[in-house]
Amino acid sequence: MPSIIHFVVYALAVARLTQLVVADRITDTPRHRISSWAWQRRLRRVGMREAEGMPEPYLSYLVQCPWCTSIWIGAVAAPLIYFAGSSPWVFVPALALAFSELSGLMARG
Repeated sequence: MPSIIHFVVYALAVARLTQLVVADRITDTPRHRISSWAWQRRLRRVGMREAEGMPEPYLSYLVQCPWCTSIWIGAVAAPLIYFAGSSPWVFVPALALAFSELSGLMARG
């Protein structure tokens, strides 16, 4: 079972990964491609006229919604953390992500 320190580090790492997926500029291209692919798929399936009033496709929404994305990142991270949380191979990258998240939060003010 991970300690409270492990829990905090991993929670910050999940927050940083979520930010990376949904908002960071470095992931703009893959995020845009995923969103475009989801919209094109919908347009091929239902047509332009029917798609106008429909909500955004789920996959497009997923890569832009921090709440939604964090659930999936957390779901992948939780078993890894539970079973290998004290391993340096898991903890050190998570610690780097946690430092990045804290630095970003402090830089924002």
